[in-house]
Amino acid sequence: MYPAIVPYVENELMTESVLESTAGLAGAHPPADGVQAIPIRVLLVEDEPLYAKLVMHRLTAFSAMPMRPVHVSSLTDAISHLSATRVDVVLLDLMLPESCGIDTLVRVREVAPHVPVVVLTGHGVDDLISDALRNGAQDYLTKGNDEGLVVRSIRYAIERCRAREELEKSQASLRQTQAQLLQIDKMDSIGRLAAGIAHEVRNPLAVIQMGIDFLKKSAVELSEDIAETFNDMESAVDRSYGIIKGLLDFCVPTEMHWESLSINSCICQIMPMFRHEIRKHEIEFVPELDGSLPNLMLDRNKIKQALLHLVLNSIDAMPEGGVLTVCTFARPLYQPKEGAAKPALDEPGQYAVTVEISDTGCGIPEEVLSKIHDPFFTTKPVGSATGLGLSITKNIVELHGGRIEVKNRKEGGVRAAITFVP
Repeated sequence: MYPAIVPYVENELMTESVLESTAGLAGAHPPADGVQAIPIRVLLVEDEPLYAKLVMHRLTAFSAMPMRPVHVSSLTDAISHLSATRVDVVLLDLMLPESCGIDTLVRVREVAPHVPVVVLTGHGVDDLISDALRNGAQDYLTKGNDEGLVVRSIRYAIERCRAREELEKSQASLRQTQAQLLQIDKMDSIGRLAAGIAHEVRNPLAVIQMGIDFLKKSAVELSEDIAETFNDMESAVDRSYGIIKGLLDFCVPTEMHWESLSINSCICQIMPMFRHEIRKHEIEFVPELDGSLPNLMLDRNKIKQALLHLVLNSIDAMPEGGVLTVCTFARPLYQPKEGAAKPALDEPGQYAVTVEISDTGCGIPEEVLSKIHDPFFTTKPVGSATGLGLSITKNIVELHGGRIEVKNRKEGGVRAAITFVP
């Protein structure tokens, strides 16, 4: 007669008991043998004893959807019960000794804004019903009609509440996605301007470099302190050029460009980009790079982008300081037979090369860990990140035939491992 309720997941505003018990309504999904459905918790707020007794009988006698009704006869008792006990739906008489009309509904909604309310009316006054629905009631029931409709009203109230909450979640998700798309569009515009900005910055750097060269050549004899100062200035200019080049590499779209590279060299090239963040947050940086690793076929810019995303995530997880460790190593894919010679490191298909980036930060909640590679998923405030970092990182690693694994460390923090097979 009525459509079956479809259970849904991860709705914070609907209790587990509602999901499980309503699924068995009218025999749609009866509980498995030996499994007892969790009853729906119903709060009946009604000051007429006979009518309350009739409704309570209807609720407890309905076996297709088990319920656990509780009856109170005053608004004060109702508010006390809602404040202390989980309730799945409220059956509310608007005319109570200490409250009358819509104000009764408003006060209940203030205490339990996410609990669906079915209004009980002594007569079907259109204006009163309309006001109740506008103030958050999910349904209404006119006293004196077939009291068996109370079960239908409870069911429809839960469904309407669910639909409203799903709509609100969808709207919130849409607003967040729109904000993230605007952020991506802004980053695209910055990428287009990057070449021009880099040109403008390179010009004064070139002047500074020429001034240093001129002063060094003009001075007949340089003291040790002055010579060291000139060397520091030249190093600072070189680092600035490197940062500009790295910025251009990330901002300018490129096709996949494969070359034989050392993964260690890619790590060294991104170090200047996060050096400032490490100093600002007083983070200890520990590089442990194995210099004997074989080269890999990589796209230099894209793999640097993936590595930088992981490093910046680790830095973000340690705002008050900590230890950031980046290590590289090779492990054999197969255990050589006894007496057999150990294969060479550069022999294809024999070793896996791994980059591990670990931090001592706050870690990732278990309920979030499975979603970190989803596009647009982020735990950061809107505007601070697009939520695309780990999704793009995963895509880049997979384009290289590798795999990425992110886990919480037992000692605290997170370890991200990227593994390639040459």
